Amino acid sequence: ADPPLIVVSQRRPVPGSRDPLDPPPLPSARVLRTWQGGAIRFRWTNTGLAAESFVDHDAGGNTEIGWTTNLKLNVLNMIRKSTYVNQIVFSTLGIVLGLALCGTLAVIEWGAWALVRPGRRLQPAASEPPPWEPIEATAADGLRLRGAWHWAAEASGRTVVLLHGFAEDRSALQGRAEALLEGGWNVALIDARGRGRSDGDLTSFGGREADDQRVWIDALTLFVGPALTPVLWGRSMGAAIALRAASIDPRIRALILEAPYADLRPTVATWLRAIRIPGLFAGSLLRRAERLAGVALHRPRPIDLAPQAALPVLILHGEADPVVSLSDVRRLASAFPTPPSLFEVPEARHGDVFDVGGPDLARRVLDFLNGAVPLPAATEVRSD
Repeated sequence: ADPPLIVVSQRRPVPGSRDPLDPPPLPSARVLRTWQGGAIRFRWTNTGLAAESFVDHDAGGNTEIGWTTNLKLNVLNMIRKSTYVNQIVFSTLGIVLGLALCGTLAVIEWGAWALVRPGRRLQPAASEPPPWEPIEATAADGLRLRGAWHWAAEASGRTVVLLHGFAEDRSALQGRAEALLEGGWNVALIDARGRGRSDGDLTSFGGREADDQRVWIDALTLFVGPALTPVLWGRSMGAAIALRAASIDPRIRALILEAPYADLRPTVATWLRAIRIPGLFAGSLLRRAERLAGVALHRPRPIDLAPQAALPVLILHGEADPVVSLSDVRRLASAFPTPPSLFEVPEARHGDVFDVGGPDLARRVLDFLNGAVPLPAATEVRSD
């Protein structure tokens, strides 16, 4: 055979390998390779059969190339440029999406740890001076819980257990304790697990702290005697703990819920927006926090527990609270089987309800307590 043209469908040779058609086996033959020129087109001409490659590689010596081949070349160049631009665009999008994903995971991880481990003082607040007495209880998982106790001579067994809020310890409630003592009530100031002088590292928004209240009531019963009639006063997170504890312990006689939230998830979303993070992270953040804590943080919700609370309830809330809206608090109040007393403090925010409310609020609290848990007809006064 003595062909003037050899056309081969061939891959690009692997670097370092030899192309068997280079040089052509017949010196007079010309070679068209698909890996070099793309598709090969054959057509009849006046002088015979002509072949041309898609990219007009003139390895066959063809000179009968018309405007169609040039058009194909232009289209191919456009495709190549478009592919290059697309590669840049998609690479940039990939980098942006990757950074966004990393940022999202970082926000969720940081926020989850901030919820369950909000940071403890390097040195807990100093112990309360006498006549305050230190008290302790041992939680079901072995943690030692600590607090302080103060008798009121005329209280009999009537006792208010004060539960602080998120990222606080019992020292934040000292003013409330003094008002209660002046009103003739025993007071127990409690450090939640992981806070103040209590053992532990993680906060669980009532997931474990509600069970801790049963342990505290057991310990106070041994301390005070069978006349103990406990009331829980919780602030913010402490309010959620108090309501959750009342749902599992019928010994609790009344509740005071200060700056309570109806649902932790929107409360976390509000907190995130306050620090310029989208609130839509709240759900993922809470799920991660629950995995860290090993217990549910926001279920059951306070608004789901309220219908089970068949006991006297007083709700204290600031009208200017930026964390929990007044409408949410009213929605929580409406969920109780018996409408609770709701005292709205003008100009008070989330953390200063008691301070802004002043003597009028303290008086309302004592009126509520004395109505919910009146003194027994005959009481013994403790001599010491």
